[in-house]
Amino acid sequence: EKMRSSHFAGASYYGDAAQFYPAKVADALLRLAGDRARLLAPVTVNSIDTDPSGQSIVRTDAGDIIAKHVLVATNGWAPELLPELQAYLFPCVNQVLMTRPVRESAVWHVGGISVDEGAREVYAIMRPDRRVCIGGARALLPGAAVGDSDDSVLS
Repeated sequence: EKMRSSHFAGASYYGDAAQFYPAKVADALLRLAGDRARLLAPVTVNSIDTDPSGQSIVRTDAGDIIAKHVLVATNGWAPELLPELQAYLFPCVNQVLMTRPVRESAVWHVGGISVDEGAREVYAIMRPDRRVCIGGARALLPGAAVGDSDDSVLS
C-alpha cells in the first residue's frame, strides 16, 4: 500500500494483523494539517518552553522552533520531555530478533502469535516478506525493563 508521502522510504501493509504504524499516523496528521504544519526530521527535541506571549518554544539540536501548538508523539519516552507524565507513562526496553526469509513451507497464515502476557509475553509476527519477528520476554531483565529508556544498549 502506498504511503502517499515523500517523507518515508517505504512501508508494508498486512491486512490480517493489528499493528500500529507511526509513520502512517504522522503522514495522515501532516496531510490533515496542510500548510499549517511541517515535518522536521531527524531532530532531537531537548525541551519545550513557553514564551511570555504563550507561544511554545521547541528547543532542538537543529535550533529553536516557535509554534502556537505542539503535538508530542513520543510513545513511552514522553516523560523524558514532559516530566509531568512520569506518573502515567513508563518506557520499556524491548528486544526483537528478525530472521531471514523462511522457506515457503514454513510460512504460517496468521498475522502473529503470542504466549503469556505483560512482561512475560513472547510474540512472533510473520512479516509479508516471510521474515519472522520474535520479541518480548522483558521479564528476564531486571525490573522487566520498565522505566528503562536507554535503548542504546543491547541486553
